[in-house]
Amino acid sequence: MKKYILLLLVFAAFSCTETEKKSNTDGDRAFDKVTEDYIKEYLDWRPQTGVMLGLHEYDGKLADYSKASIDAELARLKKYDKNLSEMDSASLSYKKYYDWKMLRSSIKNEIFIIEDLNIYTKNPIFYFWAIDVNIYIKRNFAPIEQQIKSIIAIENMVPQFFENAKMNLQDTLAIPHIQLAIDMARGSASFMETDLLVALKEVKNETLMKEFATANQKAIDAFNSFVVFLVKEKLPQGNNDYAIGKENYQKMLLYGEAINMTPDEILSIGMNELKKEQASFNAAAKIINPNKNQLMFIMNCKVSTQRRKV
Repeated sequence: MKKYILLLLVFAAFSCTETEKKSNTDGDRAFDKVTEDYIKEYLDWRPQTGVMLGLHEYDGKLADYSKASIDAELARLKKYDKNLSEMDSASLSYKKYYDWKMLRSSIKNEIFIIEDLNIYTKNPIFYFWAIDVNIYIKRNFAPIEQQIKSIIAIENMVPQFFENAKMNLQDTLAIPHIQLAIDMARGSASFMETDLLVALKEVKNETLMKEFATANQKAIDAFNSFVVFLVKEKLPQGNNDYAIGKENYQKMLLYGEAINMTPDEILSIGMNELKKEQASFNAAAKIINPNKNQLMFIMNCKVSTQRRKV
């Protein structure tokens, strides 16, 4: 996901302030303060991202996706968007100016995801990205018993997490989203029932493992309960209305990819490039075998490729 990569680049740019030479202009210093506050609050609401970035003050925390919390996060994003829009970009140094542009685009993208795409009310898939205990066993960043405590803390919060999801999701959802969410929930439950237990089988602290077993079963039950909810309450009412629409697609390109073109313009570029590639292919096909038409040449290529695979 390029949106996620963009965010990581933004974080990387602003996390180096302690080792880089301090900004000399008032504009740069004001911008540094805004970005420092924004990133901390951003990660406070998305602790899983903080853990992925190696910031272990977020270990054992789970995002709060209650409606009140989502509304508060949207208000916070709009506050920072307003603050940055009112900032005098001419007072920034060359580097900070482009950091400012990147951060503004990133914030607008976050607002777009919540407000326009309505991911927390329309798409159950997004809820699973906040829950990942796998990171605590695949990365050796702390003693295993400490990591188990983080897993326990998260798993104990999973039931309420999914209760919030049930309350947030609208009555009618897109069937492809529902089906994928069901698969993801079943996969997560299976992981907790099997692979997670195997990964922790050498731990000798019986008291801790007993506490883990209780929390783990609680989380498994919550995932399975969410599957039942999706199958019985959402799937029968589902539809195939999953397209985001032309306007939202254009916003997604602008805020997520910094592409300021209409879908029609992008399609035109793609079709022109396709014609060039087809012409190049036809020219190459004639050189390789001038006695066969394009369709027969393509079929021969497919058959040859399949034989090599066998």
